[in-house]
Amino acid sequence: MIIILIFKIITILLIIATFFYFFRKFLHGSKNPAKRSLSNKFIIITGANSGIGKETALDLLSSGAKIIFACRNKSRALETINSIEKNKKNAIFIELDLCDFSSIKNFSKKIIKNFPKIDVLINNAGAQPVEFNLTKDKYDTYLQGNFLGPVLLTLLLIPHMSENSRIINVSSLGHYFSDLMYEINEKNNIFNDLEKFKKKYYSNEIGKFNLYFTTKFMIILMTEFLAEYFIKNNFKIKIVSLHPGIINSEYMRFLSNYNFIYKIFKIVQPIWKFFAKNCEEGAQTQLFLSYVDWNEIVNGGYYSECKLSLVSKKIKNKNLKKKIVEWTVNEIKKNGFNFEI
Repeated sequence: MIIILIFKIITILLIIATFFYFFRKFLHGSKNPAKRSLSNKFIIITGANSGIGKETALDLLSSGAKIIFACRNKSRALETINSIEKNKKNAIFIELDLCDFSSIKNFSKKIIKNFPKIDVLINNAGAQPVEFNLTKDKYDTYLQGNFLGPVLLTLLLIPHMSENSRIINVSSLGHYFSDLMYEINEKNNIFNDLEKFKKKYYSNEIGKFNLYFTTKFMIILMTEFLAEYFIKNNFKIKIVSLHPGIINSEYMRFLSNYNFIYKIFKIVQPIWKFFAKNCEEGAQTQLFLSYVDWNEIVNGGYYSECKLSLVSKKIKNKNLKKKIVEWTVNEIKKNGFNFEI
């Protein structure tokens, strides 16, 4: 009887272990199947000094591409570049602060002056809101850094993109949880009403997550709009967004600013580390979109696990998209940038 009982326990444990092994493998996602030589291609990656941006940069360097590390933190960027063993000569640092419109303008001027046409722009940098602060341009730090900054950078570089180039925007599955629907209109915009904005997004921890999800929601809206614009005007540019997966990266350091959530995270951290992707795994979808043949990319598509995926139905709200696009372009114009789109 004891031997049979032990055998049953071992069998059950093996079944459980097998289940968790394959479940973990499933969560760790697909591996980029499209790697090829990108020799003499020029690629810009924002936030390339850490996380999935760094892993993306290292992989693309190995393909022969020339990578522009567009980073705010010069010392960390140079530390990353100096640690590269192969193709270090193809890694170039140019300072870029997405929370500063003048920095974005100067960065774009340097790119246009010193480099041939850009083949790939990866808007990878992003941050989880911590506390309410205004940039020198008078916007919430995270609204500008996660949304307005990348959009302005994209618009400034569009004329300098090569034929059959691509723009890759890192979004998030979290866009499904954004409650941005009817709070934006021409006369009373939550993004310009700082008191209302602060109350909604910074009064509690859930609000901060909602702000992050909302910026990722808006990035997908702008991606779809620009894709339509490119198609309408016969531009040989494709633009896509993606969800990289649930990743155990340096990004998780932001959780230490969320008291209740951080306490829960500390408890489940060993489980989290077991199931979450590492940074190399999290980079696979943006690597896929960098390598795959241009003709195979769906313009305006949202990708996950190296394949086309579904977005929230709220993204298809044409009225909301129109208002977000109008507000975005108007804010950029207010800061001295003239775009007719």
